[in-house]
Amino acid sequence: YAADGVQEEVHMLTQPHPLYDLMVLRGSRCATTDFRAAICVAGDVAYVAGFPPESTQVCFSKGMIGSMTFSSMIVNAHADNGWSGGPVVNRRGRLVGVMQQGLGATIKRPDAISATRLHDFLFMNNVPGLSE
Repeated sequence: YAADGVQEEVHMLTQPHPLYDLMVLRGSRCATTDFRAAICVAGDVAYVAGFPPESTQVCFSKGMIGSMTFSSMIVNAHADNGWSGGPVVNRRGRLVGVMQQGLGATIKRPDAISATRLHDFLFMNNVPGLSE
């Protein structure tokens, strides 16, 4: 349900991809704003959004981008169950990644897929990509 109490209908546009650990979902309502992408580097400040099961609202956590590869990055922000699929944004609110997974029962070093890899995945599935 959305914040206004209206139930969102979500449809799966692509099957989960084992290499990317991603799938594309489309909701029945338009997004309130477009996500603009940006490239980040290790040491950049990042903000993570997630929806923990014990919360009734979206939660935010601030951290720093740690080690990076072309496809993923470590974000040293608090993220636990329910944060997977949440956006990782920079100080300007630009998308730099999407939360993927973490280590341990409480995620100490969350892993995120880079916006570059996300854009490639969307392009491969004929879904409009991210703007820069």
